[in-house]
Amino acid sequence: MRQLIAMVCVLIAVVAALITVPMAWVATHVADEDGYVSFSKPLGSDRELQRAFSAYLSDQLVTEYHLPAAVRPQVSAALTVAARTASNAPGYTQAWEETQRRSHRLVFGPDARQDRLAIDVGPLATFAINHVGTALPVTLPTLDGGLVVAVNGTSETGAIKAVKDTPDRSRVGLIVIAVAALGALVFARRRSIALVWLGVGAVVVAGILRLVSSHLAPSILNHTPAPSSFARTLQKLLADRAADSLGSWLLWIAIGGGVAIAVGVVLRVVSGGAAKVQA
Repeated sequence: MRQLIAMVCVLIAVVAALITVPMAWVATHVADEDGYVSFSKPLGSDRELQRAFSAYLSDQLVTEYHLPAAVRPQVSAALTVAARTASNAPGYTQAWEETQRRSHRLVFGPDARQDRLAIDVGPLATFAINHVGTALPVTLPTLDGGLVVAVNGTSETGAIKAVKDTPDRSRVGLIVIAVAALGALVFARRRSIALVWLGVGAVVVAGILRLVSSHLAPSILNHTPAPSSFARTLQKLLADRAADSLGSWLLWIAIGGGVAIAVGVVLRVVSGGAAKVQA
């Protein structure tokens, strides 16, 4: 009976981990503002994103601020050069981080007013415009009031709420995992065997989540409408970044599982050898 309870506890721990690990990742890197800023920081230096952003910004300036069409090629070229060189200019990192903070508050903050994923590129746009300086025959407008770019074209109210709920739900999940793992060790006839099974469970969790994420992310990306080429580029980079980040988590979970298996096997061998000596 004890062995059955122990195995049930292992199974509960594995199922809870399959649900909790992705939620904990989202809570850490998406729901939390500082976590999101840190997560998205490497994207600021991506050349593909910089080119897409400069093209989008020049289009916006021409269409929304009625710049003369004759200067559009010059504006686009100047912003493209600025995008390529601005990442090394003083203040770029701060502008990118402020862009990410504004964007997070826009969607997930207490006063959020967006029903879909969006990014406020106002700080980055203002920095790029200032970086161009007086190289243009027209004065470009400042965008201190913000410039919101929709990342996807459909309402995501339910998904946004689910993201906001992940911190509380992941904490509950972690408690369930801890209690179930402890129960497995307490009720098992041989704790070394229970430790091995918990380690196997960790490896299985890492493998399943890695397999699912590698197939799910491209599928979601392919079925998510993008209002602009800049939004599509940002979607792709965020998806790739998320896959790499979650993959590093899963690698450490697999390593932890392997360590648990090794320790369990060693303990079993030692306890078995000790029993033979006593006999």
